[in-house]
Amino acid sequence: VGAHKLNQSKDPLLFAIAPHSNQFIDPMLIIKTFERPIGFLCAAKSMRYKGWSLADIVAYFARVLEAVPVERPQDLAKEGSGRIRIIQTASNIITVQGVDNTTNFSQEAKVGGQVLLASGPNKGAVARIKTIVG
Repeated sequence: VGAHKLNQSKDPLLFAIAPHSNQFIDPMLIIKTFERPIGFLCAAKSMRYKGWSLADIVAYFARVLEAVPVERPQDLAKEGSGRIRIIQTASNIITVQGVDNTTNFSQEAKVGGQVLLASGPNKGAVARIKTIVG
């Protein structure tokens, strides 16, 4: 495309540079390349660090650059109690069912919330909760 063409434009631009492993280099390249005002988004979780670890330094620079914090569902996830099993029907409806009496969906989850599977063959899968029975 050519950065010179993007710098000439007066229209707002939105670049999505994610997910990536160059989270330290990309912002520097963007700042150096563009002559127009630039804003960044940053995971809100990353901006909450305050100390001297690498994560804390990233948070410091995100705040200095006035990055807009974005809450991500995976950062707000909490581990539920008990064990579950997943039942998938022919109509592609997935049911998450408690295996023992230590599972407490009615207190720990709510309709409209999400379930994130942290292990097993469907690790990383996310589903919206439609109903809670029991």
